Amino acid sequence: ATNDVFHDEVTTRSVWTIAMTCSDVVTCTGTVTSDAGWTANISTTNGEYLVKRELPNWEPCADGRLFTGHQRYQFYPVDQSAGFWPGSQTFAGFDRTSGDSGNCSINERLEIELPFRLQKLN
Repeated sequence: ATNDVFHDEVTTRSVWTIAMTCSDVVTCTGTVTSDAGWTANISTTNGEYLVKRELPNWEPCADGRLFTGHQRYQFYPVDQSAGFWPGSQTFAGFDRTSGDSGNCSINERLEIELPFRLQKLN
């Protein structure tokens, strides 16, 4: 048995500006700036991109306490059938945010995972 429960979450859209430098042909690092008002580090290894950021006060508890969420975008370039395709202008993956086990005095972590799509504009 699992605790997986489907919730119909709101689709969000934003424009990211990504600046990266590469140390070799497969390893790059840089910064993502979103028009939603946040900035985070981005890295890529072998074509898979990773963005991590902290979300203060993300998990509310019944007693009024609030805990930080750990957001992780993980994505890669894809073809029309979502297969790995280096050089593609379309990227797919997931947006996963989780709290820590023990938050709100519950020995399980809250985790929300959403499908993620990124389209290069220019």
